Amino acid sequence: MPKQLSLPKSDSLQRLRLLAFGACASASLLALGAAAEAAPTYKAKTLATGLDSPRGVAIAPDGNLVLSEAGRGGNGSCLTSGSGNSVCYGTSGALGLFNFSTNLYSRAITGLPSLARQNSSLYDDATGLN
Repeated sequence: MPKQLSLPKSDSLQRLRLLAFGACASASLLALGAAAEAAPTYKAKTLATGLDSPRGVAIAPDGNLVLSEAGRGGNGSCLTSGSGNSVCYGTSGALGLFNFSTNLYSRAITGLPSLARQNSSLYDDATGLN
């Protein structure tokens, strides 16, 4: 019968640790590779332009989008907002619908209350429908 070689315990333990480390490293690389392949890519698409201070979006029961527009204020009474800016009242707020089958946006309800700075083209301080 041939003689069996036996490694000292420290060498066997070290080899076992290296084998376990190699197996874990291989499994991790495989998992990362699979995750990278499965990661979806998204592209942004503009659905509507010309919105007046859009604030919220919801999905309608039919799958289309409902958008709220806080508006751009108006020529009504003015007051100082919490940020210290003068905002003026108007009825430029709206609720709109984006229809995916026609790719069209239309305002369903208009004339809603709105407060906004009148000296800003962004209406960044607008308050209205959210």
